[in-house]
Amino acid sequence: MAKDRVPANPVWVAARRFAVALFGITLLLVGVILVFTPGPAIVVLGLALAVLAAEFTWARRWVRKLRVAAELARPSPAEAPCEPAEGDPARDNAGPDGPRTT
Repeated sequence: MAKDRVPANPVWVAARRFAVALFGITLLLVGVILVFTPGPAIVVLGLALAVLAAEFTWARRWVRKLRVAAELARPSPAEAPCEPAEGDPARDNAGPDGPRTT
């Protein structure tokens, strides 16, 4: 919704904010439970923060911090393992079970 439109009814704004908070907190609690049980806890926690970030500034700050941390944790291209180039003897001799001995 564009900010330059007529302001919405304050009751609807409060209801939307409450609904987003309820859904986001529910997802957050499910994510915390999934930390201790088998399941995709990190995915659910990230989704919960994204939902809460739609309405709350504190959640937007957390999402921003997590993005920065994820970028720093990602290996740079120089650190990533390299595949042998095509035509390289190491690549040509390696099969699925290791180097071929013929």
